[in-house]
Amino acid sequence: MKFFRLIAIFMTFFLPISVSKAQSVTQGTIPWTTTLYPTTSSAIGISPIVCGSIVNGCVLKNTSGNLYGVYAVSSVDVYLMVFNATSIPSNGSTTSGISSGNMVECIGPSKLLSISYIGLPPEIFSTGISAAVSTTGCGTLTLSTSSFIHGYMK
Repeated sequence: MKFFRLIAIFMTFFLPISVSKAQSVTQGTIPWTTTLYPTTSSAIGISPIVCGSIVNGCVLKNTSGNLYGVYAVSSVDVYLMVFNATSIPSNGSTTSGISSGNMVECIGPSKLLSISYIGLPPEIFSTGISAAVSTTGCGTLTLSTSSFIHGYMK
């Protein structure tokens, strides 16, 4: 019983609380409530990449990184493909897998497509992150200049 009292005393008086301008913590509620405030800090936020309003692809990141989410809105039914690459591949067959240059994700067909890892561990890309829209299935890339593409990565 004394052990639990010692833990309670430790948590009440010795547990460090760090508060910055970007957050506030209200002690006395269980669990403690936390409020996040808007910030422009790149260490806290995820900068988006927006690629045009009528494009066929987008280099989201030209180095290795993490993909948190990507979406495409199109005027026609398309497939959204994400590649482990620093450039948008040319038309032709695709190779699935996580190796450099390979297609890692493919969803569709639809006019509104979304891949999201928000709230989950992000997907890791060893080379770069590129997204493209195609009018054919996941096995063949046929670029379609018809989409707005938006991505979140670090």
